[in-house]
Parts: sequence; structure tokens; C-alpha cells
Amino acid sequence: MWHAGALIPGFPSARLEPSLARLTIAAVFWACLDCQLMATVWWPELLSGKSLLFGWVMLLTTWGTHLVLSARESSMRTLSAGDRETPAGSSNDPYPAILDSYLSGNLHETVVSLRRHLARFPRDVDARMLLATALRRLKKFDEAEAELGKLSDCDYSRKWVLEILRESQLIKRAMEASEEPIVRAESP
Repeated sequence: MWHAGALIPGFPSARLEPSLARLTIAAVFWACLDCQLMATVWWPELLSGKSLLFGWVMLLTTWGTHLVLSARESSMRTLSAGDRETPAGSSNDPYPAILDSYLSGNLHETVVSLRRHLARFPRDVDARMLLATALRRLKKFDEAEAELGKLSDCDYSRKWVLEILRESQLIKRAMEASEEPIVRAESP
């Protein structure tokens, strides 16, 4: 629902994620707008014409920047919310059953189910990340790296950046460990 507070820089984000910095930005902008209005309407002799013009230009620039950044943040929030193409928790979402299969240790079944699921919902980043992890645990390193590459190439996988890097490191370590010969310590 739209409200007038959406036009005040800092206020919409402060409502969604309250913080002192966002509330301060909103309060400072509101105070500057009030001062500028009073100087323009009630006390025009207080500031010169150039000072008034400069004040309005600064306020309008700040306001315009706020609108652009808010629209961008809103679209990113919408994109993040739309990562899962199937409604989470609905009876049509097979992901919870697949996750249970993974946690039970049925890795082969998990991989088959995830591939089937990703064929229908290729933007499901949670499922793709789980597939990469399952493939790594099955020692299918090339396939796991390919899935991580698909994740890295997508804008909608931002929330997984650290996990993608971590999984990539785990794959490299596992590959190096599988290539090293086993050396047994001699008993004295």
C-alpha cells in the first residue's frame, strides 16, 4: 500500500528494517524540507534568491536520488523474494521432501529429484545449491562445479555468494585429497 511516507528519503527502508541511521536520514531530510519551505514562504528575505534556489535544487536532487535507489532496492527485494518459483510451504513444493531425502543420506535419490525439480524450476537457487552440495558429497566434482557456475552466473543468487565460494573451496579440497596417494605411517 502506498503512503506519503514513501516520498521521504530513509523512511520506507526504516519502516521495513528499522535502524537509527535510516530514521536519522528521514528526520534530517524532513527538517531540511521544513526549513526550506519556511524560508521560501514565510521568510523570503532571510535568504537570497540564489540560496533559495540552491536549497531547492539540493532537496530535489536528494529526493530524486532517493526515488531511484528505493525503486532499485524494491526491485532487488522482489527479485530476492522470487528466488523460489514454487510457493514455499505449499503442497506443490517438492523441495522440503527433497531436503529430507538429502538429510537422510539418500544422495543419489536427492540428485535425481533435484534435477527433475530444476528442469521445471531452473531459477530455484536453493535447489541448485543443494544439488551442488550433493554432487560434491558423491565425488562428482565436475558436475558440482558446473552447478556452482550456473549459480554464479545468475543475478538472483546473491544471497548464496558466500556459500558458493565455500562450496567451491570444499570441492577443490576434495579434488586435491582424492588425487593424493594415501601414505600410511610406519609403526615403530
